[in-house]
Formats: sequence, structure tokens, C-alpha cells
Amino acid sequence: MCCLRKYLPLFIISTWAFMACSEKPSTTQLPDQLADLHLARMEKDEVAKSKLSRMHHGVDFAEYESVIGTYREGENAATVYLTIFDDDEKSAQMMSRMVKNLKAQKSSEFSYTKEFEREGKVIHSAAGAGESHYFFRDGRKNIWISAPPMLGEMVLNDFLARSK
Repeated sequence: MCCLRKYLPLFIISTWAFMACSEKPSTTQLPDQLADLHLARMEKDEVAKSKLSRMHHGVDFAEYESVIGTYREGENAATVYLTIFDDDEKSAQMMSRMVKNLKAQKSSEFSYTKEFEREGKVIHSAAGAGESHYFFRDGRKNIWISAPPMLGEMVLNDFLARSK
């Protein structure tokens, strides 16, 4: 009994520390707020992957972490689509494919507008469905931001600032 009393606190602390350190942090977190818009809905896992696959005409996102965040304030809204690939190479490959298709106007929904650099990232932009669209890579993450033209740059800038 005396050994149990002596080692029980150590066992509890060790177990707690192991569990705390082995928890996998979510890599698909989105900011609670972007440019005065509040995160109103977040879709993850199969729901997000299914939507992304439909939007990309059948490209399979099943093996990647994905999240879609919808931000709202009054009549204003913006959407952030985020996918985390296995490695930088796959992220770059998927981004390159998307840019190539948009530049070749293989999508009737979007027209590629320009490429620029901000916060050390190459940002691509497009217009479509009455919104401004910005898409870029951040390591293994590919991010697409969709917002009304009057809010697009503010949402992009806030997202980049919060992602540092």
C-alpha cells in the first residue's frame, strides 16, 4: 500500500503528460474572424472533402485533411477552403494544375486575373460568380478565399496576417 501511495501521483502525472503531448493538434483550424466577418459555419472531414471533389469535377480529396469555413456579418460573407496535402510537392502539384487550368480557361466559372506576392507567398487571383477569389500555398496547405470584390483583399490580408 505504501508503494502505491508513493508512486500513484507520479503515475497520474506521467499519464496526463503523455496524453497531452500525444494529442494530434488540429492542422485545419481557421480564424474565428476575418475582416470583421465571424466564422458562422465550419465543415470538415467527409462533408468538406465531398464538396471539394464536386467543385473540382471529381478530383479525389478523400485522403487529405480539408475544411471549409463560411464567414458572415449581416449581408456580407466570405468562404475559406483549406486542404492539407501529404507534402509540399503534392500541394505544389495541385496548385500548379489549378492555375494552369484557370489560365487556359478550362473553367467557364472563373477567369484568371493575376499573380502577385504578399507576405512572402505567391497569390493567384480570379473572378467568377460575382466574387473575387484568391488562392495560394502555405507549405502543405492550399487555401482558396472567395469573397465579394469589396471585401476580398481585406479578407485575404487578414487571413495572411493571422496565419503568421
